[in-house]
Amino acid sequence: MAQEGKTAAKGAAKAGPSEGTKALEKRKAKPAAVAAPPAAPSAVPPAEKPSAAHAGKAKTLVYDADHAVLGRAATRIAKKLLEDLEVEVIVVNAEKAVITGSPVFTVAKFKARRARGKERKGPFYPRRADRIFKRAVRGMLPYQQEKGRQALKRLRCYHGVPKRYAGKGGKIEGAHELRTPKFLTLQQLSEAIAG
Repeated sequence: MAQEGKTAAKGAAKAGPSEGTKALEKRKAKPAAVAAPPAAPSAVPPAEKPSAAHAGKAKTLVYDADHAVLGRAATRIAKKLLEDLEVEVIVVNAEKAVITGSPVFTVAKFKARRARGKERKGPFYPRRADRIFKRAVRGMLPYQQEKGRQALKRLRCYHGVPKRYAGKGGKIEGAHELRTPKFLTLQQLSEAIAG
């Protein structure tokens, strides 16, 4: 009986492949569906490609620093420059920004900063009001790294209001709230340390 089972199995193997192998061969024999060729990396829709004309145009934000607290204004501007790489920030009336605290102490601190170091080696501290404002923003940027240098290039500060920005200056959010009667404008500071 055991021999009959063995001979039957041998006969089945000689007879041909089983039903399972026939189905497998049929699957292999079918031609695979033709897949679409992969899209080339340069095949980006024209709307998504940055154009040369668009790359040169930056969004411009104009801020009026009249009675804005210097530290708060500088932090908001630095954050805006770092977050949006296409924004250009213009600050007008930079000489009217204020530094809160004792005016005597503020002038003494800035005079000590300017007296520090050597004439040729620095550190260099500005005397003009608009440059003092820009230096404050620079202190809140990673200006020794590429992203900080690029952000600082997109900041312009003006003494007064140039004609092209007349009437366009908006307030800096959260920077115009004076909480103390003791303050000094950048114009007054500039005059005090210039002499």
